[in-house]
Amino acid sequence: MNNGAGDRWTEMEKFFNLVPGNPEIYYTTQTGLVDFINAFKNLKFGVDKTMVTNLSSISVFIKMKGKAFNIEAGSTKRLF
Repeated sequence: MNNGAGDRWTEMEKFFNLVPGNPEIYYTTQTGLVDFINAFKNLKFGVDKTMVTNLSSISVFIKMKGKAFNIEAGSTKRLF
């Protein structure tokens, strides 16, 4: 009787074969992820959300209104 475990494993193997070296994926350590999340949470936006300041020591990438932005470490950037 097939419980589907083999099918699920095959699907997982397919997924894991797509991941390595994919330039669309950001690879990091657990510590790096925590640093990024903290930097993201600490972004300071202007009242009208057209300016943002990144007070952290790492760059933060955000997406607003369908447009991607790189907010460099220690910088203030006009978004729109």
